[in-house]
Amino acid sequence: MKQITLKKRVLVWWECAAFLAAILLAALVLLIFVPGTWLWYLLLWVLGAVYVLTSFLYLPLLWMSIIYCVDDTCLMCHGGVLFPKTRVMHRERIAFITRVQGPVSSMLHIATLVVRAAGGTAVVHMVHEKQAEELEQELYGGIE
Repeated sequence: MKQITLKKRVLVWWECAAFLAAILLAALVLLIFVPGTWLWYLLLWVLGAVYVLTSFLYLPLLWMSIIYCVDDTCLMCHGGVLFPKTRVMHRERIAFITRVQGPVSSMLHIATLVVRAAGGTAVVHMVHEKQAEELEQELYGGIE
């Protein structure tokens, strides 16, 4: 059974995106609400607490929980922190595979595979380009 985990750069990308979102929301709070009021302080404190919990607790736990397994019979995708979910897709049921790569993911050399089969869709998020290509070829070998 071949097991694929996410690279460390995915976690760094998630944390950078969370930081930029927190900066944007803090700027909105600073522009919209009157500085020095209790609501202004409350919103900034809540925003800071949510950012800290997200960046230092939730995102690392999510990064550690995402695992993809491939063997001769199936593709298994496992992930989730609060509500873990496992999707099993049998290889003989796979209809087609799409590799998705945006501008940021191509800079980071990561790709997303969307595997469609009778009865459902499995998404293999943010794996390294080479791993995505190998996984795609391996799963296409099961289709033919």
